[in-house]
Amino acid sequence: GACVGCHLQLQPGIVSDWRLSRHASAEVGCQDCHGTRHATAEDFGKVQHPTVATCQRCHELQASQFRAGDHARAWQALTTLPTFHHLQEGKVGDPTGCAACHRIGDRAPHRRGVEGPDRGP
Repeated sequence: GACVGCHLQLQPGIVSDWRLSRHASAEVGCQDCHGTRHATAEDFGKVQHPTVATCQRCHELQASQFRAGDHARAWQALTTLPTFHHLQEGKVGDPTGCAACHRIGDRAPHRRGVEGPDRGP
């Protein structure tokens, strides 16, 4: 569709991820999760960012599990920060972002299969 045509030029990785996803194979398109308000490069600010409520329309169990877990509390804390949009991915040792609990990129063989909040993917 129109979304893929434009975003293939701007964010080919996102399009590739979607094409390989279950959403694509189930014919769940961009507009199903991101709405219809954004249609051109000029109105990108109108895009709807998916929330747990968006996902819950099809994934009730997963949304419930998410809300009960640490990720929901972390997301709520992050999104209340006035500088939320300026947060980086977070690197190991950074007290903000995913790396605060997860060892991002740490795939050392001696850590594989080790459970725990600081060793997850």
